[in-house]
Amino acid sequence: MHPSLQTRWRQAIQREGIRLIVFVVWFLYMTLFFRLFVPYTAAAAHLAAARFMSPAGLGYAAMAVAVLAVGLHVHVVLCRLLLLKVRVFGAKEYA
Repeated sequence: MHPSLQTRWRQAIQREGIRLIVFVVWFLYMTLFFRLFVPYTAAAAHLAAARFMSPAGLGYAAMAVAVLAVGLHVHVVLCRLLLLKVRVFGAKEYA
């Protein structure tokens, strides 16, 4: 049986509401990412290059990679939430 018109409207409004909230959160996260994460990663990479092959330099390099990886992972999660899809890229569609 097909859902009623009222049910379809309610679902559409819910989906667009979720998308609007995620868009605002993602915009706020982007400002945080570019003002905090990227400069920290660049500074840590610069320190790692200055202290190459020392334990401190390796720690700075690992921290730079980890911070950037976590930051980019959050971007992917927010993109998936915005699109309301399990997979952003790929040929196979999941329901």
